[in-house]
Amino acid sequence: MSTNDELKHFNFDQLSPEQINKAREIERICFDDPWSESLWQHYLPQTFALFASDQLLAYAQCSIVLNEAELLRIAVDPSHRRKGIGKQVMMALLNLLKDQGTERLMLEVRASNKAAIALYATSGLSLEGRRKGYYETEQAGQREDALLMGVNL
Repeated sequence: MSTNDELKHFNFDQLSPEQINKAREIERICFDDPWSESLWQHYLPQTFALFASDQLLAYAQCSIVLNEAELLRIAVDPSHRRKGIGKQVMMALLNLLKDQGTERLMLEVRASNKAAIALYATSGLSLEGRRKGYYETEQAGQREDALLMGVNL
């Protein structure tokens, strides 16, 4: 089954205010640094989610300025991981951004996050640079590089 066929079984749409709590539950599981309520409200118009029936499976948050987008967060409900959901979110997001006239998507990812790097690479993003010591680590005084990835839409 191709990615386009798989996407027909899901609904990818803007997250509604009523769905924020479920998305925030997923965020608390997936990230050590959950966003504040005010950040969620700020990025709600640029937060898109993948649903199966009424169940929220994953979401992606962007910052869209003029014709460029930055992927800020992508998260898949842990009970639905390793099923290709992340790839479906990425492909749906790329299609949506392109349809809206966005010309470029970029992001930063921890150099150690091999799963995310592989997801982005198989979604068409290329390595474009590195920010030395960009991320804090759990070990005091140590920092981790961020890889910069992007794709022209």
